[in-house]
Amino acid sequence: MLSDEQLAEFDRAGFVRLPAIVPEGDCARIRESLWSALAAHGIARGDRATWTVVQPRHLQALRRAGALDAIAPPALSGAIDDLLGPGAWERPRHWGEPLVSFPVPGEAWRLPRSVWHIDWPAHGAARPPFGVKVLACAADVVPLGGGTLVVAGSHRLVSRFLAERPRTAPVGSRKMRGALVRSYDWFRDLCSDSGSNGAVADRAERFMSESAVLDGVAVRVVELTGAAGDVVLFHPWLFHAPSQNCAREPRLVIGHNVQTPRALAVYAGKPLP
Repeated sequence: MLSDEQLAEFDRAGFVRLPAIVPEGDCARIRESLWSALAAHGIARGDRATWTVVQPRHLQALRRAGALDAIAPPALSGAIDDLLGPGAWERPRHWGEPLVSFPVPGEAWRLPRSVWHIDWPAHGAARPPFGVKVLACAADVVPLGGGTLVVAGSHRLVSRFLAERPRTAPVGSRKMRGALVRSYDWFRDLCSDSGSNGAVADRAERFMSESAVLDGVAVRVVELTGAAGDVVLFHPWLFHAPSQNCAREPRLVIGHNVQTPRALAVYAGKPLP
């Protein structure tokens, strides 16, 4: 179960960390499964010369085989119950989508501009959320090592936008990003090539070192790093983006989107209460 402090953190920042909830033995088995699947695509663990595909795809067979189910111990189910409500979601038959990114030698890390997005259309109230995104570290994710970037607090701005426009149709990612860009210089500069007074010399320093306050909401770009066995849960309206891996080892993360029936209705375009 989540503590009161963790629930408050999720409400404030839009994400919560669950440290070391996947045992190391399970993480090791998941890593072996990932490397075996990558070997079938010509990517060898011990041969960096074969690490030529930055983000390998077509690894879904691991999920179908149940090789990734260990990312969801009882503690994870309990945390999702605390966020979505007991009985509000169904435990999937199998868990996990491999999110693998290999390092690119010589490439400098940079904060992305145009790829910020949300995974679900926005509709209704922020609490309880109608879904949650799971990111489980199968191996250590170090700083600048390809970790997902999130705009902490951005789900609260989405909630405010919807509250000011009741009974509207679900708002997709691109439209919502455009609304935030038009409303806040901070978001405009995050998603563009220049700041309000010209070029931004150090985007990482500006957007990641300190929080900005937008209409009373503290926002900051956070890189989701962690040790093997750590799991992060984040709100479906939290803006996020991929980042390049400038470390020495590949990022090995297992993702999963947990959806309630309400989320499925939004995707299907059905009317909601």
